Amino acid sequence: MKHKFSFFGIPSPLRKQIVRNIIAEQGKPEDGIAIAKSLFSLPQRELHYVAQELLMSYKKQWNENTIEILEELITTNSWWDTVDFLAGKFTHESIFHWLATISSTDGASGA
Repeated sequence: MKHKFSFFGIPSPLRKQIVRNIIAEQGKPEDGIAIAKSLFSLPQRELHYVAQELLMSYKKQWNENTIEILEELITTNSWWDTVDFLAGKFTHESIFHWLATISSTDGASGA
């Protein structure tokens, strides 16, 4: 990642604590997916990690457009670590979430 992204230099445990403190003080944002997209467009790598973590906490907002958002994020400021997370964890969970939604709305067995 050397010379590819700028960094604030905040270690992961501290970054996560900062985000927890902000959410505790200001509450969880209403549209976490839009905020995650905005964070991902910024140059600092720590903000990309916050965006990923935020996306996972907003599963209830996922819908049929989630895959398009995923594609956008994978191709924006992409590097192996964020692509691995997004293509692995986020894609896997969003597809299963979407399939469960389809099954529950059309009465399908899910098979």
